[in-house]
Amino acid sequence: MKNLLICGLLCVALLASVSCSRDGNDDPPTPPPGGQTAAYTEGDEVISEFLVDGTVRERLEEEVVNLGDERLPAMFFIRKSHTVREQQVADGASSYNAFRSLELENLQRFVLDWGQVIGVPVTEEENADNRLLRAEAFWLLAAFLRENHIDPPILIKLAERQGEEVGALVSLIEESQALYTRGSKNAIRPNELLLALESSGVTARELVEAIQNEGQTVHGFLSHCAQSGIDLPLTLMRNATRGVTSIIKGVFKAAEVLSKIIIFFVENGAPTVDLEDSYVSFLHADDLDYGNYLSGKSDSSARYEVRYGTKGTPLAKAVFFVETAYQTKHRTVLGTYIARLGMIVTEVRCSGMMHVDGYMEFHPLFENDGTEANPIAAAQGSITLNYGDCCCFSRHANLTFRVSGETGFMEKTWTPK
Repeated sequence: MKNLLICGLLCVALLASVSCSRDGNDDPPTPPPGGQTAAYTEGDEVISEFLVDGTVRERLEEEVVNLGDERLPAMFFIRKSHTVREQQVADGASSYNAFRSLELENLQRFVLDWGQVIGVPVTEEENADNRLLRAEAFWLLAAFLRENHIDPPILIKLAERQGEEVGALVSLIEESQALYTRGSKNAIRPNELLLALESSGVTARELVEAIQNEGQTVHGFLSHCAQSGIDLPLTLMRNATRGVTSIIKGVFKAAEVLSKIIIFFVENGAPTVDLEDSYVSFLHADDLDYGNYLSGKSDSSARYEVRYGTKGTPLAKAVFFVETAYQTKHRTVLGTYIARLGMIVTEVRCSGMMHVDGYMEFHPLFENDGTEANPIAAAQGSITLNYGDCCCFSRHANLTFRVSGETGFMEKTWTPK
């Protein structure tokens, strides 16, 4: 193929930072000192709902259980019911769900491997000493998940699929979170990296071993990716068939410099209100001025809503939709392009110690649905909402989508491959 035919252009609004969870303090939420009350206590029933045009598409009911003890409480959300279109979900950890749910027995199996990695030798024996060790291991696991913003079902699913992979997973998570916390440009969020491992089929151990075989540390490798603008998750997903060793060599030779675009559309409970200042365009590389393109169709997606709380007590809520201008034509260059794709957030609410933030993410390395001579711009993307309290709980909701210059926006969540 000749030159890259389509480029992504981004304009991002400067978002207001009005917190509904920290009484006017605009700093990011951090775990409070010991003794602060969490939003939930043992035995509470937590309900998460994803609605499409006012109809509940997915509903997750969970119970808060304490897998620690009075000295070291460790609260986890355990699935009671998880439905999509009113049918129970067979695989609660599936990537095609908006929410991921966790079974107690899977968590109990995971903590055995986790304990070995952190030096707390938990066994399945039921005696006083082991109960103390198990409580400590769960307490440390809860802190690890919270501090690194990890959705537990995806971590446990990867560990189950990959066998003795927990040590490698922990290494990748800790190093990626350290870079992200320090504000390194293009740093990879830990949960995003786990999702890429899941999608690509690359195991954590394979990735870590390939990095070490190149004479690098995990920290040095992830730092290189961030500094070079390399989108490691996309590189893994698109090149997994080449083998992980080839991928790592390509990354170190800067052969896979793939960037991504992220638009934060909810931040600290404050919605972006101006679509004109928060959108992306997929245009021909020879002319990135969308004023030279002719308008096609303009559509809005369904209205999406995420609700989260206890029975009868909503604690967090966000309502949004996607607006797309597509079937855009250039005056002289062949092809069908996307003039703009933007988020409209219509409502954000949270109460008590709750917080809500979210972003839309997609990759400007386009997918051409047409031909080299007559391209049709297309891209994959996702919308992520993070919500929880400032103390002990952090949850994730995810909507995946595809956008095409010919057909516009199409949701992929709930759609099997």
